[in-house]
Amino acid sequence: MNCRGPNCGREMLVGLDSKGTRHPLDPRAQVYRMVGRDPDGTIRVARAEDCYVSHFVTCPDHAEFSRGKRRQPSPVANPVTLEGGGS
Repeated sequence: MNCRGPNCGREMLVGLDSKGTRHPLDPRAQVYRMVGRDPDGTIRVARAEDCYVSHFVTCPDHAEFSRGKRRQPSPVANPVTLEGGGS
């Protein structure tokens, strides 16, 4: 399945959680898990092969989607006229 975002179109996986909610997932994004910390504070990581990142994190059009509904731009119906002759 591909993203329907106007500037994206990237391949996605769709996962279902325990409640049956669908979640778009990015199969290309790498996920790392912390496996330890050195005495100097350096964090040691390992790639988590069985984990995916939400596509909303990597999608350039993430703001277009809200709980599965596309947001529509709100037009200015009644522009305000400033006093003193300006608009």
